[in-house]
Amino acid sequence: EGGGEKKTMSTPFTLEFPLSTAPAWKDIEPVPQDDGPEPLVPISYSPHFVEVMDYFRAILRKKEYSERALALTEEVIQVNPANYTGWLFRRECLMMLKSDLKKELAFISKVAKQSSKNYQLWHHRRVIVNEIGECGEELDATAKALLEDPKNYH
Repeated sequence: EGGGEKKTMSTPFTLEFPLSTAPAWKDIEPVPQDDGPEPLVPISYSPHFVEVMDYFRAILRKKEYSERALALTEEVIQVNPANYTGWLFRRECLMMLKSDLKKELAFISKVAKQSSKNYQLWHHRRVIVNEIGECGEELDATAKALLEDPKNYH
């Protein structure tokens, strides 16, 4: 959170925070969350979360499949690992950019260390492994996840 640069795992693109002052994002008009005129229980999100999600909604609206969009999905997943739309759009970016999907498995493993019971993460991993077309290290990864938590059936 806060200001500064953040190198991403999956792309050479470096995110610069705040995004609102970063030259790479000048062409994007953030899309604020619409909770309606009178939200029943407004959620107090951090300013970093709000900014990341506002820019993510803008990229989604544009259907922009780029290195910067892929980098932004990494931050979206960092601030909310259970965001299904973040994982789905990330997959779409990976496929459109013809990214190295084996590198994506490393990113997923990193996120899994903090969020091992995340349905969205495991679904994403399954789709990526299917796209790769071989199981590779999947049996070992699954066995390790089960050793760490035998009730992790995700």
